[in-house]
Amino acid sequence: DADGSDEIGVFRPATATFLLRFANAPGDPDLVVPYGNFGDLPVAGDWDGDGRDTIGVYRPADHRFYLRNFNSPGPPNLIAHYGSPGDVPVVGDWNGDGLDTIGVWRPSRASFFLKDTIATGVADYPEIRLGNGQDRPIVGNWAFP
Repeated sequence: DADGSDEIGVFRPATATFLLRFANAPGDPDLVVPYGNFGDLPVAGDWDGDGRDTIGVYRPADHRFYLRNFNSPGPPNLIAHYGSPGDVPVVGDWNGDGLDTIGVWRPSRASFFLKDTIATGVADYPEIRLGNGQDRPIVGNWAFP
């Protein structure tokens, strides 16, 4: 809702459906959006810099991100082939320009590979090692205590 706060949601893999809340409170979803295919992994971000996070999926079968600029069903607004078998998708604003872009965590190398654009190609931040292969990636704008 572009109020400056993130809200909760879930992705139902069996039906490739996003269930989104407009408040961080219990209740039924405010928005139910079928998007993607069985086996896709959910992502969310502000792909166009309008201050609103929207849905997307990463398809491990073809190593592609399929991103929407709207929280509604429809064709992807952006598609990028990126990653390798076994990669886990991550998204974030890696350079602080106000746009969320794509990346992957490669457990086999315990490394992040991040891009400053939503496009096929090589990483802008290649091979950032952190943790071990059993870890799970997280992204945030971390601050000192």
